[in-house]
Amino acid sequence: MSFPYSYTSSFMSQVDPLEEGEIRYSIDGGETFFGYYLNRELCGVISIKVDNREIDIHRLMVHLKHFKKGIAKMLLHFIEVEMKNFEAIIVSTATKK
Repeated sequence: MSFPYSYTSSFMSQVDPLEEGEIRYSIDGGETFFGYYLNRELCGVISIKVDNREIDIHRLMVHLKHFKKGIAKMLLHFIEVEMKNFEAIIVSTATKK
């Protein structure tokens, strides 16, 4: 599955009209953010950092009203498909949150 995406110069600003299911990305502070939009509404976000041959997933968020729609799964699948030339994908969790 492949989603169209486009770059914005500042994080999610000046949003153009979006198609349903569009993923848009921006780079901020070393993290690359990919957002999943549905009816022009940002429903979920995943952010990654790339180091050598590894992708580190830093954040994965879905708005409460969009739970159980498969959005997190689609964002993860997007990373796996689009970043297929990497050796590993790492996911870490915070211990005190």
